[in-house]
Amino acid sequence: MGEATWIEHGLALPHEQPDAWVVESREIGGWALRLMRPRSPDQLLDDPGVRRASVDFDYMPYWAFLWPGALLLAEHVLSERPAPVGRAIEIGCGLGLAGLAALAVGWHVTFSDYSPAALEIAAMNARLNGFDRFETRIIDWQEPPAESFELVLGADVLYEARCVPDVLRVLNRMLSPGGVALLADPGRSVADPFPAVAARAGYRVWTDAVNSRNELGIVTMGRTFRCVCGEASTGTAPMHSSRR
Repeated sequence: MGEATWIEHGLALPHEQPDAWVVESREIGGWALRLMRPRSPDQLLDDPGVRRASVDFDYMPYWAFLWPGALLLAEHVLSERPAPVGRAIEIGCGLGLAGLAALAVGWHVTFSDYSPAALEIAAMNARLNGFDRFETRIIDWQEPPAESFELVLGADVLYEARCVPDVLRVLNRMLSPGGVALLADPGRSVADPFPAVAARAGYRVWTDAVNSRNELGIVTMGRTFRCVCGEASTGTAPMHSSRR
């Protein structure tokens, strides 16, 4: 995917504009991961391409920020270590941290987002950590493809009330029967109705408290919604964990 497809016209690739980027090393769930991100993501809000796209189709450069849900979900995946039983997809991947966690425990991962820049940087972050079993894909939550994944990851994807039906639409089309979706949220009230809405749509949902501690010792508290459908939607919460 080339630079010309980016909406963010004022931000060049890291090798062309190195001062605009920073690489952080993070210890998460006992794993050391490196993450490249824009040094000043707030400046993208004034980017002419972003401002035009915001008017035209409600685009925002959310991909450029490291959101708390991404840290929570990466911590959860790397702590629980769900054993690979197929393919995983991260929806709304942004910088790709949750997908990196799934790659670290052996999954083949598809990074998906509606931003071309997000997919390019998520791929760079995967290669930065030595991973190669991944692919990238533009996905519109209004028209998600009918393609099954055994693990669906989503960090901070329930940030507005309208996202609840959007995410369920994605799960309906892309979560395989018996598969597991893990959605991390830092406690936003707009996400509170999700378990009930998902239950009415035929899912069984478990809510787990999670937390993540950054390098300064600051703890982020939140939750994951663990969703299953099909024949696996009865009984105890499945995780396919390789940890004993």
